[in-house]
Amino acid sequence: MKMFIVPVLFLTILPDVSFGVNSDDATCIQPLEVNTTTGFYFRYLPVHPGTTRITFDAKANNDVHIGLFPDQGGSEYYLIVIGSYANRVSDIRRCSSCVDVAEHWETGIVTQDEFRRFWITFDCNGNISVGRNEEATPLLQWTDPNPLTVNYMGYSTGWGSTGEFRFCDFGGESMLVCKKTLYYFSLAHRIW
Repeated sequence: MKMFIVPVLFLTILPDVSFGVNSDDATCIQPLEVNTTTGFYFRYLPVHPGTTRITFDAKANNDVHIGLFPDQGGSEYYLIVIGSYANRVSDIRRCSSCVDVAEHWETGIVTQDEFRRFWITFDCNGNISVGRNEEATPLLQWTDPNPLTVNYMGYSTGWGSTGEFRFCDFGGESMLVCKKTLYYFSLAHRIW
């Protein structure tokens, strides 16, 4: 009797899922709540593979900073600042000291009196968009001609502003608003 090893391909399609969000009213089930001081330095959270959207609420006088990093503490990253220059300008930069590559002028976009919701989308082609609430049209958009891989997200406030953040849907387990159909392939060996 001869035995053969034959590879068999299994395809599993998982339904649309929305992690960490109550799908009826799009509110966070268990947000990660954190505070920042007036000193500007990033606190890091890992970005899970497949993440393309970060949704968060922020409460601050000015200068809400979100960094998208290949490595923790690296000098190359995407910096999104909401409410800089005395809470009048929001922008995207390629690093902290780099020039703005996209700008949005609006006085009072953040406030210390209430949480305001923002979202950031990004992909492996260097497309970055920033928006607020459920508005589909971004406030800021830019495409990096030399895209970075996003493995970490950093958050901070600065320039005299303290802040409160609520991160909802971050990563694949508890914080991703992005709904997608996931395809998993597995290769099994069957012996006959």
